[in-house]
Amino acid sequence: MTTMTAARGRVGSGTAVWLTAFAFAAAMLGTTLPTPLYPHYEQ
Repeated sequence: MTTMTAARGRVGSGTAVWLTAFAFAAAMLGTTLPTPLYPHYEQ
């Protein structure tokens, strides 16, 4: 196995940290954003 085939499909550790942080932030934003709108949905 050469270096080229071993590294294919992988991201660097820095990129992985940023992707994980973005996914976490998107999940947190998606779950808390609708909360202030709930009284409008209740009507």
